Amino acid sequence: MYWLYFDIRQQVSEYRIRIEQVSATSQNVPEALQKWHETSKNLEQNQTALNGKLRDIQQAMGNFSTELKQLRDTIEKKNENSQETQLNTLQSNVAKLGSSLNDAITRIQVLEENRVKSESEQKTLTKSVEDLQTLFAQIRNASSLATSLDGSAAAAANNVTEQNIANIQRELTAQIENLSKNFTGELESLRQKSTWLRTDLVKNKASIDELIENSANISSHVKSVENIWVEMKANLSTLEGGSKAIGDQLEGLQNVTNAIKVSIGSVRDECERYHGQSDTINGELGAIKVRLEKVEQKEVVSPATAATVNVTEPPPKDPIPNKLNQLFNNNSQPTPSAVDAQKQPASATTSTATPSLPAAGNTSPTATSSNASAAAAAAVASGM
Repeated sequence: MYWLYFDIRQQVSEYRIRIEQVSATSQNVPEALQKWHETSKNLEQNQTALNGKLRDIQQAMGNFSTELKQLRDTIEKKNENSQETQLNTLQSNVAKLGSSLNDAITRIQVLEENRVKSESEQKTLTKSVEDLQTLFAQIRNASSLATSLDGSAAAAANNVTEQNIANIQRELTAQIENLSKNFTGELESLRQKSTWLRTDLVKNKASIDELIENSANISSHVKSVENIWVEMKANLSTLEGGSKAIGDQLEGLQNVTNAIKVSIGSVRDECERYHGQSDTINGELGAIKVRLEKVEQKEVVSPATAATVNVTEPPPKDPIPNKLNQLFNNNSQPTPSAVDAQKQPASATTSTATPSLPAAGNTSPTATSSNASAAAAAAVASGM
């Protein structure tokens, strides 16, 4: 039984060393878990704040897009406005009016030239009539002289001459009247056209001024819209840059969060592995207890031999500290083997504390050694 005792003691020492290693390794696990928990909580708060900022930026982008759409609709409506059509129509009318004025001015100049020519021709005709009258007077004088000389021949010549002069006067008078009528009609038509042009200018002057003012206002509005568009484009570029930077930060935070999750998972796996090792050790210790109880139940030690063992051999020291005993008794979960051990009757444990008395003749050295090993095993079991 000595080899069994020393084997059990060696196993208990190995398990104690392993338990101490596991305990030393597991001491920093709660602190690390607490740090990881605080870090993950801070990262979640930062991620929540960044999500709020992103929602604000998305809302601002939506408002900006709506305002930009409204601005485009306003510009298109202004481009399609009837005032611009009226302005184009009025510009075409003004152009036509200008061309008509140019034609009228040209015609007036031509009429002025014709009037000057007519006046010169009229002066020429007047001079010719005066010359004819002078000639006629001379002819009359001559005819009067001729009458005195030759009455019948002079009368005939005088009649022919007067008839010719009358014909010439009638022709000249008709030409002058026709020329005067034509000239008067042309002047009257030019006066009428000039009157109409003045009336149109007076009527359309207010509209022309208003359209010119509207055109200037539209130009100023277009310039202001272009300036606003440039500013909005710059703001949009800034917002895109900020959104890209925030996206990079979120990606970095997501990577850090994933790394933290992986680290927490690895720490959890380590903790589960350590707990599994602790459960395995507790199960093996329970199995050792069961084995010791079975050995103690099979062997019976006499009081004298037990006294001799107590005198000659000191009781073995407890290989497991009291703290570990308390840890195993309070915190460890029983394994199936430990559960089987707990199902044993309580008389076994009481028998290890107070062994029954053997027969008086059973005092051989072999019995003494076996009883000593049993007592040592009982001491180990009672300490555990």
